[in-house]
Amino acid sequence: PRRSVEIQLHGAGLVLEVYILVAYGAPIAAVAEAVQERVRAALHRALGQPPAAVRVRVQGLR
Repeated sequence: PRRSVEIQLHGAGLVLEVYILVAYGAPIAAVAEAVQERVRAALHRALGQPPAAVRVRVQGLR
């Protein structure tokens, strides 16, 4: 992948696009959901408010 994270600021707040590779054999949807929730929670703790959106994009398998 060329980028791992893109951040945009919209009127509603931060919007993050997170690009990941998933290990072969791992449940892709579950991994993507776990990454999304962890990023959302970390930003909420750090900024005091949750991001407007966290979009996880699976770039491929490794």
